[in-house]
Amino acid sequence: MAHQAELNTRVDITAVLRRITTPTLLVSGSQGLIVPPHHQRELADTRTPRAHRTLDTADAPVG
Repeated sequence: MAHQAELNTRVDITAVLRRITTPTLLVSGSQGLIVPPHHQRELADTRTPRAHRTLDTADAPVG
């Protein structure tokens, strides 16, 4: 997990996200450690049209 956390500080995928043209739903966890909630919100703000839902869970919410 330390390696993933380090990658999250230096890898920027916003340019790639801007190329996505289909409607997108971003689901994040309010207690995320790998990708913190504020990073999830920043990613959601780069996409149009998009929806962002936060679940009361940690990383990788599944249901």
